[in-house]
Amino acid sequence: MQGKWIFTFNDMITLLLTFFVLVLSMAHIETAKVKGVSQAVRKMVGKEGETGRPFSVIDSFIPSLQDEDIEKARLAQLRRKMPEVASLYKVLRRLEGLKVTPRERGFLLTLPETVFFTPGDAELTKSGRRTLLALGKVLSQIPPFIRVEGHTDDLPIKSERFPSNWELSLARAVSVVKFLIAETGIQPERLSAAGYAETRPRVDNRDAASRQLNRRVELVLTFP
Repeated sequence: MQGKWIFTFNDMITLLLTFFVLVLSMAHIETAKVKGVSQAVRKMVGKEGETGRPFSVIDSFIPSLQDEDIEKARLAQLRRKMPEVASLYKVLRRLEGLKVTPRERGFLLTLPETVFFTPGDAELTKSGRRTLLALGKVLSQIPPFIRVEGHTDDLPIKSERFPSNWELSLARAVSVVKFLIAETGIQPERLSAAGYAETRPRVDNRDAASRQLNRRVELVLTFP
């Protein structure tokens, strides 16, 4: 009899978590509030993390929410410094195949391999050239410095042209730089190129989908 209350208590906690997750899925989520409720429930149970997996459902929301909040804050900061940034952000987001991320002093533009290159090659595709042409026309009118960075996944490449991922990542970055100079009129002194091979992945190289995300070229736009 002495231990039966434990089962009743566990049932109560399970129902509480189920109700919380249901409300969470239907409501507008605010990071601070989610953290507070999650920590409060942990204290009810006892040791933090003792229940393990049930809390992973709640905690999985936190990183993405924090990322969104950070991006909004950075965009607001940029707008205060440069009012025209708001219109630039809207224009950049309309361009096909680009992921636009606000940063402290500019933007990070991610060009996925699937849109801009064929696997194992550094030559721009037709769709990639089309997007870069539109992007270059926008960037030629504004003052940011542009650092072009090439990235690969962790699978080794060995060909006559590209002995390793270092050569491939740098060649892709250089292809983008050359195109922007030749086709869009951006001044060469505003551009630089670097290749990082597989050393700076966006996500862990755990499967084919993850590796596809890591094969990319990034344009780091920095306002003076």
